[in-house]
Amino acid sequence: MPKLRLLSKLCFFCLVLSQTAHGVTADKSVVLTLESAKDYAVRNNFLVLEKTRSLDVMEANVSQAKSAYYPEIGVAGGINSENSSQSPDLTVGVAYAYANWNLFNGFADIKNIDKASVALELAESDLRITKFKVGLEVEESFYRYLYINRLIALIEEAIQYNSNHMATAKRRRRSGLVTDSDIMEFELQQSRLQSQLARQKQELEIARVSLKRLLGRDIGESLNPVGELKHYHLEGSLSDYLKSLNDTSYEIKAQRMAVEQAELSKDVATSEYFPRLDIQSRFGNLPLEAGIQDRNTLSVGVIAKVDLFSGFSTRSKANQATAEKLRQEARLKNEIIQAVAKMETAYRKIKAIEEQVHLESQNVDRAKRYYQSVLSEYSRGVKNSPDVKNAAEGWFTSRNRMETFKFEFLEQKIQFENVLGQSAKTEIMNFSHSH
Repeated sequence: MPKLRLLSKLCFFCLVLSQTAHGVTADKSVVLTLESAKDYAVRNNFLVLEKTRSLDVMEANVSQAKSAYYPEIGVAGGINSENSSQSPDLTVGVAYAYANWNLFNGFADIKNIDKASVALELAESDLRITKFKVGLEVEESFYRYLYINRLIALIEEAIQYNSNHMATAKRRRRSGLVTDSDIMEFELQQSRLQSQLARQKQELEIARVSLKRLLGRDIGESLNPVGELKHYHLEGSLSDYLKSLNDTSYEIKAQRMAVEQAELSKDVATSEYFPRLDIQSRFGNLPLEAGIQDRNTLSVGVIAKVDLFSGFSTRSKANQATAEKLRQEARLKNEIIQAVAKMETAYRKIKAIEEQVHLESQNVDRAKRYYQSVLSEYSRGVKNSPDVKNAAEGWFTSRNRMETFKFEFLEQKIQFENVLGQSAKTEIMNFSHSH
């Protein structure tokens, strides 16, 4: 019985400890900036880890290709029997060392090493582009979270303004200056705003889950991304970006290396047309062979091998490699055309949104001044309650549109950088008005 009580206390202690640890992990709030989120995602992303392991495989393939430069050295042993008129039922033991070294095989070894090296470069490029795109994906989710959070703040501010207006209207109703329908209009607006707030809070949780998926489960349950949804201006002309596209686009560079790989594969296939020269040497207790009187001897020979006919296998391999090279070249041309079209589209959308942000910033100023003017006239009895409600609603709608345009600009900037293969040059735009 004492042992049972001790065991039950120990189990209870372990349960309490595990629950406490779980509670600390679940309640931990992780404050994230954009840069720290991107860095964390790159270090913990499983796709990045997979590409890193692929890079290790390609490095091993280069070492394997280079091993063709070295001789093959080994030992062999067994039993050799011969039955002839001179040596009836002769059985002897065989044990010898051997070394084989290829002198020439149509440059296939050199081309295979080059091909493995290009594959390694392609794997390195693939790892870089994966890290870059994971960063862009995190950036988009991070901005989306800040955008929805900003909309929530605007709705909560609008609710507070509407509550103040409704309280003022109720006081004026007691004096007979406001009708019941005016109060009901504010109440309806309050209900609509509450509904919008609930919907945006749901969207915020979805954005949080999306961001957490990119960062990994170890980041914790409670994320607190911090930052400001700033507006940027894209520097540089479209022609400047198009000129640098061939050098910066990951997709184009990767496809160019794929063409180089196909060219090397073609060279490897055509190398089989050349003869193969090998040095073969053996030393020790050699097998019974014609011309070898002393079996305990050294045998060295240079062997030349030429395939006169192999069922058109070499020709088929060469034709296949040539067709693959042409296919990769066609893909490269298509990749360039697609990249140019995507860049032009994203650039023009960015410039259009820049103009929209500029115009909407002026609308925010005008809507704010109009609201303040209506509120002043309302206090003097010139304007009525619906005028105040409509003016406030117009001001907040314009501010909402401003945040939406800023987020759409950032979305297009990310698309533009995805095509460009690097971060675009931008500057932060500041507006004179306060939102």
